[in-house]
Amino acid sequence: MNASTSEDGLLRHCRAPEARLSARAIHREVHRMHDPREDPMAKTAIKIDQSISSQHWLDQAADPLQKTLHPIIHRSRGVADALHGRWLGHPLHSVLTDLPVGAWMTAQAFDMAGLLGSSRSTRSLQRSADILHALGLAGAMAAAVAGMADWSDTRGDAKRLGFVHGMTNLVVAGLYGASLVARKRSRRTLGITLSTVGFGLLGFSAWLGGELSYRHGVGMRGKARRRTKASPDQRDVTDASLPQLHTLGPP
Repeated sequence: MNASTSEDGLLRHCRAPEARLSARAIHREVHRMHDPREDPMAKTAIKIDQSISSQHWLDQAADPLQKTLHPIIHRSRGVADALHGRWLGHPLHSVLTDLPVGAWMTAQAFDMAGLLGSSRSTRSLQRSADILHALGLAGAMAAAVAGMADWSDTRGDAKRLGFVHGMTNLVVAGLYGASLVARKRSRRTLGITLSTVGFGLLGFSAWLGGELSYRHGVGMRGKARRRTKASPDQRDVTDASLPQLHTLGPP
């Protein structure tokens, strides 16, 4: 069999109807793989989100707090815009949260390393961890102010989820504050225990923040939040109008 005969056979195989896979079929399969409802972990995340945001009894505490905060924050348009991050082009809160998360994550690593190091290196690691704990608390307070500004404009499910997010952060800050006090009183084991619990809650709170931003759109403004309708040309796409992709393997 010569080369031209082999090429002709391969082309005939690629053109066979059973070897064709439409672009629409590929799109459906890719969408299925990336659809969060098809992922077990994503399903769990959605259920947790919905279970929190559907707790209407939270409104009893969230509504009075929101009614108090909103007029204070929006008393000055310039202050409100600054806290919302309009001058940055995106929410200020998301920038400020990097400071406490980064500081406390590094402090956690220093604490763990200090437990395993020599006496000399341990003292240095302990001092560094204590400083980072204090910096994290300062950053958390700044992030909280910007976060409250964004939350004051929320409604419904986002309001309830944001309220839990804020209360969780309050507990986290309390644990880190108590940890600092324990460290200053030479009760380092207690201090490390408190900050470790706080670090675990911080991870949960950070996930809640992600849900608020990317699932509920809190802080997303302008073009980022607008959902455009598909044009007639986009809606009327058919298999015949899509390019055909050919598989080279057996059907």
